[in-house]
Amino acid sequence: MVRPAPRSLWICLWLTLASLFIAALVPGAWWVIAGGWLVLALAMVVDAARAIPGAGLWLTIDAPPVLYIGEDDPLVLTFASESHHAKTFLRVAPDVRGPVDDLPTLSDAFDPESPLRLEYRVRPNARGRVSLPAIHLGWLGPMSLVERRRLIKTEWEVAVIPNVRAVQREAVQLRKLAQDFGAKVQRIIGSGSEFEALMEFQTGHESRHIDWKHSARHRKLLVKDMQVERNHQIILAHDTGYLMRDPIDGIPKLDHAINAALKLAWVGFSTGDNVGLYAFSDRPNLFVAPRGGKSAFAPLRVATQDIEYASQETNFTLGLSALNQRIGRRSLVVLFTDFTDTITAELLMENIAALTRKHVVVFAVPKDPFADSFLDSKPNGLTDATRAVVAETFANERRVVFDRLRRLGVEVLEVPPKGFSTALLNTYLSVKERSLL
Repeated sequence: MVRPAPRSLWICLWLTLASLFIAALVPGAWWVIAGGWLVLALAMVVDAARAIPGAGLWLTIDAPPVLYIGEDDPLVLTFASESHHAKTFLRVAPDVRGPVDDLPTLSDAFDPESPLRLEYRVRPNARGRVSLPAIHLGWLGPMSLVERRRLIKTEWEVAVIPNVRAVQREAVQLRKLAQDFGAKVQRIIGSGSEFEALMEFQTGHESRHIDWKHSARHRKLLVKDMQVERNHQIILAHDTGYLMRDPIDGIPKLDHAINAALKLAWVGFSTGDNVGLYAFSDRPNLFVAPRGGKSAFAPLRVATQDIEYASQETNFTLGLSALNQRIGRRSLVVLFTDFTDTITAELLMENIAALTRKHVVVFAVPKDPFADSFLDSKPNGLTDATRAVVAETFANERRVVFDRLRRLGVEVLEVPPKGFSTALLNTYLSVKERSLL
């Protein structure tokens, strides 16, 4: 499509004013007016002819095969032309769709002799798919009298998956450590309840591990070197109800939980445990039976993409009782969920109590620092004071629920997203070292 450029419109305005002036003062000089309009029309025709034709632009899209939640990734648009025309400025407006912010309109000098490369940063804030169905282009002719426009339709689409880059980075670091220094991941020894070997007593060993029978036989103190048990079963249970859709730092709580769960799963596979996945809202939605080995991590990660955002209220009775029936052996159940007050938490605590009779339960929720900001800041008026009172009431009610959960033997974890994964891993390792499973 070809349309007049802003410069042409300004010239038309001045020609119109000049035409009125000449018509009023020198009516016989009408040919001057006609000549001016004719020159402008011819100039616009020449400018349109010398401008890069719309069909002469070629687009190449370069982007990662997948996008990760909360991570910036490049989306590179490269434009090239086979026509030999004058330089111009190319304006590019991508029409991006999906759980990302709108991409800005960029304009840069374009020489048909060399490709133009424009880089955008794409940051998804939820799982799903990001697509680029169309790109709007605009550029001027050499004299800036006409503007050509073109709509390029594309079929580019990419999936947004949970952020496993932290897991991948740690895996690379461990492999590099083994290559550079000959180090490798060892079994965790020195704690736990599974016998590993007999060794001579040294300062720092616990006296309860002394093997008196073998010490008498060998006439020196020997201790049992214990290792943390392997082949335990971990269930990553995700509440997908409407409360888990609330964003923290622009990302839903559910996705913060999934990112942390995948990191825990990778560590669990590395230490020889079996890891399964469960998701529920008003009813059970997804169950992946526990499997072991690092090869099981990829299918588990793919399964997390099927965890949908629900708008219904969570049915803890149905969801947790169904989970209790599915897992037979004693397991570590990591429950990612949230609540609003003590009343809505009653059913949650009743069903968690049923789980704790057979399993070890970790209650994990990413903490939203928004409410704490009202407690830490000095109120400047009645509105701020009211908010501080509400925030204090909210914090006290959560503290009551957490205390009751701890009395049930539940490991409670409420940490901001930045340290959520690390705190979850520490809790998992602590459970193993204390032989709670």
